[in-house]
Amino acid sequence: MLIIRPPLHRSRSPFHGERHDRRVRRAAHLRDSRAMMWQTPGCDFVRLKTMRIILGAFVYFLLVMTAGFALGTVRELLFVPTFGRDVGEPLETPFMLMAIVVSAWAATGWCRVPPDVRHRLGMGVLSLVLVLVAELSLSPFVRGSVEAWFDSFTPLTLALALVLWATHAVMPILVRRG
Repeated sequence: MLIIRPPLHRSRSPFHGERHDRRVRRAAHLRDSRAMMWQTPGCDFVRLKTMRIILGAFVYFLLVMTAGFALGTVRELLFVPTFGRDVGEPLETPFMLMAIVVSAWAATGWCRVPPDVRHRLGMGVLSLVLVLVAELSLSPFVRGSVEAWFDSFTPLTLALALVLWATHAVMPILVRRG
């Protein structure tokens, strides 16, 4: 049987002395402050969740706008000349719906948005606001004026746009990831 005995003298290793004691105390302080952060309302944890929601909304906005820009180009160059505006614009809707679902799923996972309904709804609504602001601010360059953007809606395309916008706002709640 092997018996291990402590040394008779203390060596001056980096694990002894005043510097080591300061490191141990600092590590314990950091550990305690991190534990307190999770328990204290209004602390850094709340800011972290808020930043995840804002970042998730921005990523969601970028993904949906990129898909919308690509699908809008395909719609204007392929669907509308082939089928006309009344048929070409509704043909884009299922593809845009798939883009919204995939974008919401990806953004909530990548940005680790909390799975609470209010956090996910906040992410979706903030992203929808960004989409609408981008649509309104880009419409003078694409259609000539903001009024032309409003005039481009037929009753059917306006109804589809409203459904897509509402879906855009609530889709982060409906996807289960996190």
